[in-house]
Formats: sequence, C-alpha cells, structure tokens
Amino acid sequence: MATNYQHITAGWNILIEVLAPYVARELRSHYGNEWWSRGVLSVLYESHKRGLPEYGEDGKLTASLDIQRCLILIDHRWGNVFRHKLDREHHIYAKELIPIRNKWAHKGSGDFTRSDAWRALDTMARLAEKIDKGAAEQLNALIHSMHRAPAEASATTHENPTNIDTQPPVLRQADRIRQHIIEFRVKPWRKSGEKQLSIRAGDVVRSMRLHGRVPNVCSVLRGGKLQREAGIVLIGHTEPCPSTTTVFRYRQDGNLP
Repeated sequence: MATNYQHITAGWNILIEVLAPYVARELRSHYGNEWWSRGVLSVLYESHKRGLPEYGEDGKLTASLDIQRCLILIDHRWGNVFRHKLDREHHIYAKELIPIRNKWAHKGSGDFTRSDAWRALDTMARLAEKIDKGAAEQLNALIHSMHRAPAEASATTHENPTNIDTQPPVLRQADRIRQHIIEFRVKPWRKSGEKQLSIRAGDVVRSMRLHGRVPNVCSVLRGGKLQREAGIVLIGHTEPCPSTTTVFRYRQDGNLP
C-alpha cells in the first residue's frame, strides 16, 4: 500500500510533466530567445541555479526545470508574465506548494499525515486546472484513490478516521479564503493609505469561484483569526449576513507598530 509520501511524489511526477513545459512556453513568449537568461537564470538564487545549464536547446533547458524551480518562477515572474494567463488564486496555489515541496524534499523518518497529503494533492490539482485538464484529472483520481484506501494508511495512528474525510477540506478552504483576503484585499488596502477597508462577500466569492459557499466566506470575514493574521479590526458589517451583498468594514489594529 502506498504511503502518503509516495502519493505526494506521484502528484509531483504528474504536475512536473505539464508545469515545466508551461513555464518554459510562457517565459519564451515573454522574453523571446532570452527566456532562459532573462526569465530563469536572472531571477533564481545561486542555490537554485546549481546544476542548471547556462545555455542549450529549449528541450534540454525545459527538462532541467524541476518542480521547485517552476514554482519559484511562477511566483517571481507573476507580475510581468503569469498573471496575464492564470487567475490570482493560482499564484496562491504556487506559493502554497513551495513549502510543501521543501518539506517533501527534506523528509526525515516517518510519513506525511493523510490530511497533509490530501491538501498537497488538492493544491496541485487546482494549479493544474488552468494549465492541463488531463493532469488535473489524474491528480484528482489520485486523491480519490486515497479516499478509497483504508483509514489505517494514515501516518498518525491516533488520527480520527472521521476527521480524515471531513475536517481537512473545511480547514483548507478557510485557510485559502484568509490567505486570499490578506494577499489581494488587505495588502493593497494598506498601500493605498485609506483609513478603512471594505470587503464585499460577493467579491471574494466570485474571485475565488466559491459559489454556494457564501456562509463560509462570511464566517472567515467576521472571524477573529483573519483579524489576528491580517492585523485588522472588524468595525461592523451590513445586513443581511450571510449574503453576497454583505459588506465588512475594518480598520488597522492600533496595537500594531
């Protein structure tokens, strides 16, 4: 029976087959013949460039892009390259996968928990959706195969089998909503210099394609965890709530420096 680590490894193998050609193609489209020197080598840290060729045929260069380099390139080249082809959520997915990849690459003894493997594969599938439908379907099939596996396959013997099936998706979605709000609502608001931040629940629902999840979005928007992580204080919200028309108003947390 495959371990959770092996499930994640299988996911990386599926994703890299479509992600490396995609990253190379978009960088080539933007930088032309200088896509490797300007689009790749100029942005990677020395540790990430180790082992990469300085030049070569496109096929050889593309093949040298591993999953870590691809994710870093999407993140660092988001503003001038990838935001024109991908949705903002895909930037979040790529950023989420970087620490997951690092944990996977430096795994010691023991296995990943089943919920961590589920989250990793789900994030891979979501990133792949806009890049290659076939790869996204393969990743989703891998997720379904995990659901069919016996609960004892979990790395943690004390893990509740019920939580395996129900709790991780709920936690994951709330985390995604919070991260989206902080990245694309709170940070731009801080740069604007405006005193108050207003967020309409429907705007978050549409941008994250969470139709039918309005109560979840509103729960995050009025929750204390968002306020603590974002350094903001909820002033109030309009009624009715929950609704796509509900507007939440915040101010800067005065206790922050």
